[in-house]
Amino acid sequence: MKNLIILILIVSSLVFLKFVIPKVNNEEDEKDDEALVNVKTPDGTLITCGVERWAVKTLIDPDTTHINFNNVIPSTIQYQRSLTKPVTLPDTRLDVEDTVYSIECIMYKYKLEDDNDIHIVIHAVGDTSQTMVAEMLNAQCPGVAATSRYTQLNNLRTWFNNTYHPTTSFTTANVRIRISGVGFFDFLHGQTGIPPNGREIHPILTFVLVSDINSISNEVPSDYKLFQNYPNPFNPGTMIRFQITKSENGKGKIENGLIMLKVYDILGKEVSTLVNERLQPGTYEVPFSNKQLSSGIYLYKLEAGNFTDTKQMLLVK
Repeated sequence: MKNLIILILIVSSLVFLKFVIPKVNNEEDEKDDEALVNVKTPDGTLITCGVERWAVKTLIDPDTTHINFNNVIPSTIQYQRSLTKPVTLPDTRLDVEDTVYSIECIMYKYKLEDDNDIHIVIHAVGDTSQTMVAEMLNAQCPGVAATSRYTQLNNLRTWFNNTYHPTTSFTTANVRIRISGVGFFDFLHGQTGIPPNGREIHPILTFVLVSDINSISNEVPSDYKLFQNYPNPFNPGTMIRFQITKSENGKGKIENGLIMLKVYDILGKEVSTLVNERLQPGTYEVPFSNKQLSSGIYLYKLEAGNFTDTKQMLLVK
C-alpha cells in the first residue's frame, strides 16, 4: 500500500509538471532569458531594463543609422509572420530589421514585463489565430534620453500607462489600433502571442486608436490645408481637421506621402504624435485630449510632403 501511494504521488507530480505548469507559463510568459540590468533614471529612481541582441530599446546601436524613420511601410501581421528567421540570430540588425512598419490590428492582451517593457499581444483584424508581439519600451532606460526620440517615446509610454494601467499580469482587451515600429526577431522563450519565427514590432514608435482618425471626405482636395481646431479654447478635448491631396515624388509619379501631425508646447517640446502614417487623399479629423497638461498655449503642426503648417490652440482649465 505504501509503495502504491508513492507511485500515485509521483504520477500526479509528473502530470502537474507536464500540463499545469506549461499552461501557466503560456498565459503569463516564461521569465525572459535576456540579461537584466538595474539603472538609475535622471531623477534617481532605480529601474530594471533589458539587454537585447542589440540596443533596439535605446535606438542608439550603430545600425540605427540604417533605419529610415521617415519611410513607414504599411504591413500586416500575416506578412511579418511569413518572414524567414535565420537559424542563428546575429548581434547586429538583419535587412528586415532596419524598417519601420505600420500595422492595423487588434490589441488583444498587454502586461508590464520584468524588463520594464510593455508586452502587447496583437492579432490580425478578423483572424485571432494570426498573432504577433509588439513591445513598448520604457524611455527611461539607458541611452534613450540621449536621442531625439526620447520625448516622443516617453510621452507615448506615459499616455499608455495613464490610459490602460498595465500590471504584471495580462489584461485582456479588444481594441483596434494602428501601430508603427521597427521590425525585430526575438529569441523564443515562451512569450505569449509570439509567432513561430519570433517576429515582433520592437519598439513601438506610434500607437493610434483607429477610430481616432476620422475620414470626413474621400473627395480629393485641390491643396493641403490645416484648419483651426474646435472648440478653441478647449477643456479637456478638441478636434483638429486637415486635408491632404496627391503629391508628386519628383519623377512625375503621383503618390501618397507620409502625414505627420504633432502637438507641441509653447517652448517647442513635443507633447503628442497624433498622426504618423500614409493616408489616402481626403479630409480627416483627429481628437486631441491630454488631462495631464496644464493650461496654456499649444501648437499643432501638419507635415505632408513639402507642405508644413502650424497653428495655435488654447487649453483652459
